[in-house]
Amino acid sequence: MGNKKMQILLLGNGLLQSFGGESWNEFLEDICSRNDLPSLDKIICPEPLKAILLTEDKIDIAMKEKCAKILKGNQIKEDLALILKDLMGFGFDHILTTNYTYEIEQAAVYPENLTEYKLKRMACSTKKSVEKKYLIHTYNKVRCDSTDNMVWHIHGEARKPNSTILGHYYYGNSLFRIEKAAGAIKRTKIDEAREAESWVEAFILGDIYCLGFGYSLNEFDLWWLLNRKALEKKNAGKLYFYEPKDDDQWAKIDLLKLMKTTNSEELVRICDLGYDKNGNIDWQSFYRDAIVDIKERAGNERIEGASTEKELLTV
Repeated sequence: MGNKKMQILLLGNGLLQSFGGESWNEFLEDICSRNDLPSLDKIICPEPLKAILLTEDKIDIAMKEKCAKILKGNQIKEDLALILKDLMGFGFDHILTTNYTYEIEQAAVYPENLTEYKLKRMACSTKKSVEKKYLIHTYNKVRCDSTDNMVWHIHGEARKPNSTILGHYYYGNSLFRIEKAAGAIKRTKIDEAREAESWVEAFILGDIYCLGFGYSLNEFDLWWLLNRKALEKKNAGKLYFYEPKDDDQWAKIDLLKLMKTTNSEELVRICDLGYDKNGNIDWQSFYRDAIVDIKERAGNERIEGASTEKELLTV
């Protein structure tokens, strides 16, 4: 059998929020240590700086407290667990998540409880040891039924408060390591057996299905990485962005559409599936339809990719 592109799921908080999970504003309100500020919507500054403002530049302390709460609240609704189990059962080569929380890992062991001991046993690394901060080479090996999944918490995880990326300082340090990991990719073949050395490599070389992650303009590390992906000398894969149509987000959508490969082909495909934020959206229906579409696209890519061998030469 020939080569194929890696099939990557990039999971944000949107899916979890549609099942009653915490929103970004609720997260910020929970870590806020001040009562002298206006409402969050009236604080006009980049989100990483907003977190600093709310915690009085004590993000480390705030995140230790927040992560302790996350670890104590390892519960998941059955319907969300079934959806995440279905995604894990599909067999993505890698699952990337921007969440600090463990809904994916919880779903894998559902209905059993997810303990910190179980989480520790899941921790793996492509290097000699797992990282304590900036989890570039560290992932959780999550077995769901008979399928093993490599789950990468790309912005850190609650079990390691020092690994969480929040605030411009940590975003900057993380970007430095992302750039270094991207530079380490020299020459590689894509085949069914290979595993990425880092989540950065998986992002650059694979087809990405972006679900529940809004690609906010504040996420400058992932915007940089998307630009880096576009610079591949050969098209290493596309990014499929799933989000309902929103006229207020036209600038972000235009920026995504401007991303082109070195062959002047589109890098990002916008998938609104006929949903429109200007109307009344059933978010759970949107995500269920998106998952059906993702599985169809990813399955077709595997069939089409299983033909001739080819090498990807990176810049």
